[in-house]
Amino acid sequence: MKAKTAIKAKRFIFTAMTIVLLLISSIFSSSAVAEYLVDATRDVEFSVTAADAEYNPIAGVGYTLYFYGSDLTDIPDIADVNTNSLVKTNMPLTDENGKTSITIPAEMQGVYVLSCTTVPDTVADKSEDFVVTLPYTSDNGETWEYEIDATLKLTLTPATEPASITTTGNGNGLDTNGAGNNLGTSGSKATMNTGDIPIFICVAISLISFSVGLFFILKGKRISGK
Repeated sequence: MKAKTAIKAKRFIFTAMTIVLLLISSIFSSSAVAEYLVDATRDVEFSVTAADAEYNPIAGVGYTLYFYGSDLTDIPDIADVNTNSLVKTNMPLTDENGKTSITIPAEMQGVYVLSCTTVPDTVADKSEDFVVTLPYTSDNGETWEYEIDATLKLTLTPATEPASITTTGNGNGLDTNGAGNNLGTSGSKATMNTGDIPIFICVAISLISFSVGLFFILKGKRISGK
């Protein structure tokens, strides 16, 4: 009799513990599900910050959001998306802090394509389009974020060197395109070239020089002979 009573007591305790464990598990499961469920009544605050490789802000960058669909589980491959057929919303140009923001109404929660549509001259090219859900899943993938701030890097246009000044011809002083007797910035001195003198003048000068020299030599000999 006592043995039967002990068995019944053990069964009762086991059953009670099982019920308690099931209740606890149900509570935690409900909590987790509640956290992962989307709050369809909340607006989404979406911000984009444009920056260079050093995280310096870039002003004047324009972004456009294309609404793909309201099913947050339907994430398409960006290569398969034709944005021309989607409803678009232009975001304001980024300010001096490189930031632009937009509020997505609760009824417009869903999957979007973010496209860089306008860049200033300081940016080499536009960034590639990509898919984003609004709201966005948290890092651990168990909750939804309704305030999203994405930082997108852009490549700046390489700085151009100032054009150098090229000068031609002879110049008076630093005249860039003149003519004269002085050295220009990229010219040559106007010096005498023997090739420009007629040959007969050179011969005459040589004969005169030889004659004068011979005269002084002979005169010197006469004087010494006396």
